Amino acid sequence: MKSASVQAIIRALNDSGVRFLVAGGLAVNAHGYLRFTKDADLVIDLEPTNIAALFTSVQALGYRPLAPVTAEQFGNPELRARLAREKGMQVLQFYSDAHRETPIDVFVTEPFGFDGEFERALVKDLPGAGPVRFVRLDTHPDEGSDWTTAGLCRRPAASASARRTMTELPAEFDDFDWQLTTWEGSRREQLRRWAELPFERVLAALEEMEDLARALGSLPRDGSSPPQIFP
Repeated sequence: MKSASVQAIIRALNDSGVRFLVAGGLAVNAHGYLRFTKDADLVIDLEPTNIAALFTSVQALGYRPLAPVTAEQFGNPELRARLAREKGMQVLQFYSDAHRETPIDVFVTEPFGFDGEFERALVKDLPGAGPVRFVRLDTHPDEGSDWTTAGLCRRPAASASARRTMTELPAEFDDFDWQLTTWEGSRREQLRRWAELPFERVLAALEEMEDLARALGSLPRDGSSPPQIFP
């Protein structure tokens, strides 16, 4: 995770007016628990115009979705639901060669009422990027949203074959490894990419995580285990 990359992402999202919440390791750091993370987890308002703004803003930084999904397709709730159901898609991952240490994972579903959480979120200012809204520590997913309350982690998905229906998805989806769009697949892909980095870049990224936590005004809480704010 690179501090400069996080600043660039947040600044781009704010400049484009994207409605988003930060979850995962970055949110844990914002709440004062120093924890290293390899990606930026985002819960966004899944309205088509907001999705289009997200795609435009991150593409300006060189980010592209790992899966063959366009902004128009991701903005289609029926297609998004089919990808989640038939392919087990949980996140849409974005990678950039210019920001290799900082991939972005965007939730495919809203695990809670977005508007309410957006209003109640922890808000902090990130110097050089603007305000950031973080998922609260006591946030719980909606009942029936397929998210557990214990640890706020996604339930293991059934196998793709068990979810297969007679509905045909677009042909361009056939040749992609959809396991990469699950939480475990995303984690494995990020570990693989990190393993390819020179060690000095990994060390620099570790140092920058602490710098980022301090920039957010969060002092690490020694001796306590960090909570999970979604994977």
